Amino acid sequence: MTKSISTPLDVAAAREQFVGLGRSYPPHPDVAVEPALIAGVKSFWLTPDNVSGDEIVVYFHGGGYIYGSFASHGPMVSHIAHASERRVLFVDYSLAPEHPFPQAIEEAVAVINQVHRDDPMLRYGLAGDSAGGGLVYAVALAGQAQGGPRPAFHVAISPWTDLCVANPSYAANAAVDPIISKEFSEYAAKLYLADHSATDPLASPVFGDYHGFSRSLILCGSLEVLEDDARNLHRALLDAGVDSTLTLFEGSTHVWPLKSIESDASRAALRAIGDHIRRPPSPAQSK
Repeated sequence: MTKSISTPLDVAAAREQFVGLGRSYPPHPDVAVEPALIAGVKSFWLTPDNVSGDEIVVYFHGGGYIYGSFASHGPMVSHIAHASERRVLFVDYSLAPEHPFPQAIEEAVAVINQVHRDDPMLRYGLAGDSAGGGLVYAVALAGQAQGGPRPAFHVAISPWTDLCVANPSYAANAAVDPIISKEFSEYAAKLYLADHSATDPLASPVFGDYHGFSRSLILCGSLEVLEDDARNLHRALLDAGVDSTLTLFEGSTHVWPLKSIESDASRAALRAIGDHIRRPPSPAQSK
């Protein structure tokens, strides 16, 4: 997301500017990229040379559901693939306003179901940032409702989980958040939701029922207007008995690894993500 507020007429131009985030640093040199079309959805396989586990990570990019793509997020996700020692399937889902709620969710679920049909024994987890972090939980909720394969883990960086855009951190952190504003969040939510209710758990996963969900890791910067989105989701997970960890990075801004992958905070985030993903499954998950 960007703090400069766009109008519907310049979404295309703003998307082009957003792609520039993907030029902040090069992709990891030891991660191979292969484009794929899965269930009709443009996707990318990222395979690190240090793969050490059989499960895959399905990744959803951020951008307020209106910006973002593999071009903007591919380099960061390549570093996540290497840190986690897992293959990553990057889902380049369709964007609003051309493709509003719930198309991104439907495409993501279709991709996961297709991969599972191709290999019923394949284990997977979900990861994402910002809107993609919210999509992690929306997709997991949708898949659960349909009786689909269960994710082994969930990872979210700076997740946007409440499209009501009314949490106190919007005001409390407004002066220190250089990336997102309440105005932009309202704008993006309107384009994504169209006329759909923001309180639907598939739109705002903070309202979801997480009983029976697998472990979760949430990372958030202390300089974010979305801080309450992360805290409230973590609380909802804990209330449902989920093994959930929330780590607040002091002095960090929204999706900080997207701007610099070499900072101390980004390296710490990569270590935390890698450790979480590589954790052995519980006996219940192994069945």
